[in-house]
Amino acid sequence: MEKSINLKHGDKTMVRPSRKEILDFKDYGDRDFLMACEKFGPPMSVYVSDRYSEYKRLGFPDWKRTNLRGMSIPPMVSRFPRKSTDPYLKSMNWLSSDEVELLDSLDFEGSDRKLLLLGDIFFDSGVILSIPDGSVMKKPFLVGRSDSVEQISNNLFIAGEHSEIQIVIDSKASRNWFLQNNRFLLKRGSKVDVLFVNHLGSEGYGFVNNFYRLEEGAVLKVFEVSPFSGTMVSYHLGLSAGKNSSMDFEPLFLAAGNTNLDLQFITRIMAENCNGQINGTGVAIDNGSVIFRGNVDMRRGAKNSTGSEHSSVTILSDGARADAIPCLLVDENEVNASHAATIGSLDEERIFYLMSRGMTRERALKMIVRGTFEPVIERMELLFPENCGGLRNALDRRVGR
Repeated sequence: MEKSINLKHGDKTMVRPSRKEILDFKDYGDRDFLMACEKFGPPMSVYVSDRYSEYKRLGFPDWKRTNLRGMSIPPMVSRFPRKSTDPYLKSMNWLSSDEVELLDSLDFEGSDRKLLLLGDIFFDSGVILSIPDGSVMKKPFLVGRSDSVEQISNNLFIAGEHSEIQIVIDSKASRNWFLQNNRFLLKRGSKVDVLFVNHLGSEGYGFVNNFYRLEEGAVLKVFEVSPFSGTMVSYHLGLSAGKNSSMDFEPLFLAAGNTNLDLQFITRIMAENCNGQINGTGVAIDNGSVIFRGNVDMRRGAKNSTGSEHSSVTILSDGARADAIPCLLVDENEVNASHAATIGSLDEERIFYLMSRGMTRERALKMIVRGTFEPVIERMELLFPENCGGLRNALDRRVGR
């Protein structure tokens, strides 16, 4: 995961702890890499070749809190993308030299460098969506189709100056393993709303790495919904590089059954008069486990900016667990920065009251969960009225199973 501390202070650099790796993990090799290169144009081939050299030096992470030892990556697939008639859309396979240079400039660490590089090299789907200056998209752009079998996705979204766009990224086609890398460039005065819906089977593994760069006056709103099973690792890094920009992350999550969620949201502010907010709402039940990492990073140059982080998790069973790991880094004066975390347990009196009105215990739990999530879902529906259908039912089905 992204380091929660700065490794440099003045002219001194901190000694880095050794990176723990899974030594016996079956990885992609040179033959898989050659298969991947078959689908790339010349500029993209150079890009992935450079990254493959770094990829080979790294092993898969042996994390302390999220166990990947039971995971295996799917067989390599060399799939050519479908052609699109959309003038703003093209495949990531055939980027121009300028587009590859832009992609390289949006490099980041992700949940783990090895996983990020895997998505950049071995993706079987991916698009670059570039919206012209001043354009307003009337309908959300959808990523993910129910009839596909894509598992590794690599996407680049560019919002032109003063443009407006909504993006829905749904992993419903991923089956039991998926990895997504998504990079967003919000140019001056643009407005971007994003909705993530993370689907996963009970024995599955999912990884989402997202980087957002905001130029002057850009506005970003991100919802992420994780109501399904498996081991889910989600990473979001928002970078306010231009003054008067604003970003707002609002994840909603349910860890039921044996679900393991490891979620990280970072607002990194580097310019004046910016705003960055993180507000997480979740429930853990059965043997579900949640780790919520919220980082507010106020860098030098962030004068008169505001950064806040809050997470609220309700635990509804003895076997469930929630860990909140907030982090506040401030390297500038005249800023407003805060963080808070709330973890609450099951209120048996509330359950008793609902059961005394004729409800079963399962129905009472469903009502408590829905009441926890309803304010967030209502805010989602205001921006994505046609894309939130079924979320309430999906959440209900995961409670009391």
